[in-house]
Parts: sequence; C-alpha cells; structure tokens
Amino acid sequence: MNEKKLTYIVLSVAAFAILLVILLSIPWGGDKAAIDKEYDSLNGRDHVFTTISFDSVMEKIAAGETFQVYIGSAALPTAEQFVYETNKLAKSLNVATIYYLRSDKLTEDQITKIKIESSMAISFPTLIYWENDGATSTAFNISSLKDFSGSYQSNWSILLSEYFNDCYK
Repeated sequence: MNEKKLTYIVLSVAAFAILLVILLSIPWGGDKAAIDKEYDSLNGRDHVFTTISFDSVMEKIAAGETFQVYIGSAALPTAEQFVYETNKLAKSLNVATIYYLRSDKLTEDQITKIKIESSMAISFPTLIYWENDGATSTAFNISSLKDFSGSYQSNWSILLSEYFNDCYK
C-alpha cells in the first residue's frame, strides 16, 4: 500500500513539474507580447508586427502574395529605432500587418535564398515589400538598398517615409 502511494506521489510531482515547465515557456499574450518584449520602443501589443517563419515567407513568394516583411533582430544596433519608425509609419498608412522574420534565427543558406529572391545587396535590418508580378512575388521595394548613412544622414524616419511612399503610392 505504501509503495502505491509513493508511486502516485512521484507521478503527481512529475506531472506538475512538466505542466509548470510548459506554462513557463509560453509567452503570455502570444506573439504580439513576445515581439513587444523584444523591442522596448513598441510600448504594448498595439503594433503591426507578426512573426513569420522562413518557410512561410518562401511559400508566400511562390504563391505570388503581396506582403511586407521586416527582417532583423533586436540584437542589431539600429533595429530599435528602425522598428519604432516602421511601426509608426505603418500605422499612419493603415498597414495592418508587417511580418517579422528574425534574422538571428536564419541559417546562412536561408539568408542566401532571401537575397537571391530579393537582392544580393540587402543588409539587416530591412523591410521588403513583395508584390505579385503575375506568377510569383517580386521585391520591388527594399529599404536597405537606400543609402542610409549618405543620402538620409542616418535618419530612419526620412528613409522609411520615402520607402513607405514608394510601396503605397
């Protein structure tokens, strides 16, 4: 009888531990909360970013979808200001969703595939606006191809305003 009780206690403690680990690993508030936690400048879940996987980006391109993707990472030195300006401008233009592809989670092969599909000259952070060209999606507008430090004097607000105007004219 004591052996049975001990078995139930051990199983109960193990089940509780597993449940606790699962609950602690879930980002409370979902994807929006996880992105908000990553970028201090977003100040809440009311932002335009939604996480997307590399495979989903490639599927959207192959399907000829029109969509906007931000490729970057909070670890990049200029990403915080970039994300802040992007969110502000997107909201002002009523852009509902910009997909977020974390550059620090991509393999070299995946980065190369993105560069082949868009431009070998891209750098991160960047916004890419994919548009349907009749069969697949083509990246006609890419923010990182603009001369950030030269023409825009390292001002994301000016560069991204021009970029959004090019995308949604």
